[in-house]
Amino acid sequence: MQQQQQHQCPNCGTPVPFGAKFCGQCGIQLNWQQMPSPVNQQWQPWGGSSQPAFIYNTSGQGRLSVIPYEIKEWNWGAFSFSWLWGVCNSVWISLICLIPFVSLIMVFILGAKGNEWAWQSKKWDSVEHFRRTQRTWRNWAIAVLVLNFIFLLVFAFVELSGQTSTNTTPPPAY
Repeated sequence: MQQQQQHQCPNCGTPVPFGAKFCGQCGIQLNWQQMPSPVNQQWQPWGGSSQPAFIYNTSGQGRLSVIPYEIKEWNWGAFSFSWLWGVCNSVWISLICLIPFVSLIMVFILGAKGNEWAWQSKKWDSVEHFRRTQRTWRNWAIAVLVLNFIFLLVFAFVELSGQTSTNTTPPPAY
């Protein structure tokens, strides 16, 4: 029952006793009014381990948010829809994508860091809720990619068929 008496540091994840003013590992000052109450604690797999770990849903707490291992992956929605994804997920730095040429680099940064930034910027019900939302963005990205590819094939077919018909007519005789 000792785990119910302890909380996790929102910065480094080290167990800290309830009421501690600072984390013994990283030294961050703890604010217990902003930390979840023991009622909101839940057991979830953490760090790819089969052993459950006692964690909190710290989404929406900015830099104090503990990023769950399950969401540390590439974000195709952030990569594909950049600023639109960012506005919907409260990741305001994504608006940098509206600057020409900067967006060529920023989309890759959003793809790599998008999940972490979205977890820190917005309050989510759970990791599963977060992943479900990001899967929806990914599915829309795939749909837009497929539609663009089909459009490109149709456009190429129309262009090629138009060129062959003009080349078959003989030039006028003088």
